[in-house]
Amino acid sequence: MQFLSPRPYSKVGFLILTRKNAMNSWIFKLLASAVLVFLTNTAFINTAAYASEPVERTNTSTLWFESWGKLTNATLIVVNPEGVRTDVFAISGSPTFHLRDVAPVIDGVYSYELLAATDEMVTIRNQLDNGRGKAQKKQVSKPFLMNGFFIVSRGVITVQKALIEE
Repeated sequence: MQFLSPRPYSKVGFLILTRKNAMNSWIFKLLASAVLVFLTNTAFINTAAYASEPVERTNTSTLWFESWGKLTNATLIVVNPEGVRTDVFAISGSPTFHLRDVAPVIDGVYSYELLAATDEMVTIRNQLDNGRGKAQKKQVSKPFLMNGFFIVSRGVITVQKALIEE
């Protein structure tokens, strides 16, 4: 029993190209280059997007971020399981959330949102007259947004893997 087809052609989408003509066909070259461009751009975009993002870190009572890069004017918004919101602001450096700042500490899932300004500038598309005259800016810092959650159990921040029941 033979699993490979003995016919000298290969299927590319809806086209059937002979082996002899496949490499000379402009359609084959176009498809191959489109796939190559897509894969290259996807790999570059993913690398560029995640290269400078802050990394969430926790210990038993604190949430902070490492690999901060050039982010400034950061606001960390933490919401406890009952919906009570706590805001932490830092002009430079990483904002740090301490459980001791929330009284009482409630066990459950806490969600957070991190907002910050990057050093990259973007042009304002819909310019409004804000009354500043010549001091009005045409560009603003590009915003950075990250969100996530952490779990508090018995009054301490716990590792998420430890809570999985078997």
